[in-house]
Amino acid sequence: MLCSLSMDARALRQVQAVGGDFGQACGAGDLSDTGGVNGTWEAWGRVVVAAIAAIPVAGLVAWWLAGRRGWRAALCDVGMVTGTAPWLWMILTPTGRGRSLNLVPLRDLAEQLADDRVIEQIGGNLLVFAALGFLLPVRRPWFARSYRILLAGAAASIAVEIAQFALATGRHSSVDDVLVNAAGACLAGQLSRHLWASRAVTDRTEPALPEEPTQGIASERDGVGQPTFPSRENIEKCVAAGSMPAIRDELPRSTDPHSRPIPLDARKPA
Repeated sequence: MLCSLSMDARALRQVQAVGGDFGQACGAGDLSDTGGVNGTWEAWGRVVVAAIAAIPVAGLVAWWLAGRRGWRAALCDVGMVTGTAPWLWMILTPTGRGRSLNLVPLRDLAEQLADDRVIEQIGGNLLVFAALGFLLPVRRPWFARSYRILLAGAAASIAVEIAQFALATGRHSSVDDVLVNAAGACLAGQLSRHLWASRAVTDRTEPALPEEPTQGIASERDGVGQPTFPSRENIEKCVAAGSMPAIRDELPRSTDPHSRPIPLDARKPA
């Protein structure tokens, strides 16, 4: 996926067969001459510098959004964008013409493990959607499940792989990239588990009503602090049904704010 990752010989031949040109694959000369940390910095140093320079701007945007969404949501939104955008910049930067595709799981991954740049290749793919996986469950309670983070990372990676293949940017699209990207998002999510959003904390819920009214007690206020008195119609229905004794008048003391709740069975029947 990443241009800084050296492509295997088979993938290079596939791209060349459909018109690919990897002569400047990493922006620093021939692919065989570009390797190690120096080659990676020459290819993508400008991306790193731009990402660092964007941090103050991201801070200002977060401050502006905090007044509208709150600090938690603002920091998560800005963090997901600024943590993912540099990787997408590298992934979608054209390196030539043509395209190649691998739909066989673990085939490219096995070849990368035998490469001398295995840490750079696999490590880079693990970090592509790490910011997304770390902050998404903090931002949205629905994603506070490991399998949902995994699915979100896989969906984002599939979208990027499709874009690479459709745009013919001279890159190799592989199902193994999707697997590693999704795994990286899920692993990053585990690091923020103690920060995951909870519906009980973040969701706005209505005030809870009382579980059950006290039997035989006419309360002056309900569970949310609002005055509540039985109507004459309800009293007459209850009396007719025999569920309560007849009352001389309609709760004369209940309208007094200083009175205590009156047990119905303590009142004199009419």
